[in-house]
Amino acid sequence: MTWTRLVAVTERPIEGCSPGAVVEGSYAVEDGKVLVRNDRDKLIGSKTLPDGDNARVIALRILRESRSSSGFYRRLPVQRVPY
Repeated sequence: MTWTRLVAVTERPIEGCSPGAVVEGSYAVEDGKVLVRNDRDKLIGSKTLPDGDNARVIALRILRESRSSSGFYRRLPVQRVPY
């Protein structure tokens, strides 16, 4: 089984404010399933590959969803302080 490196943008950069964010991982196709692991080689998800679908697109979706579900990397609310 061959693993292919994958980088997904989770937050676009904002000039002067935020450099943006990416998540890294890799994916492989085995027995009609797309397997995705994170940058620490931990399997984070899998999905059946329908005929004609692109494995890379499915892997990107799994990778992005794995980060958004934890909530750890979400933007923190900023309270405005009255002067």
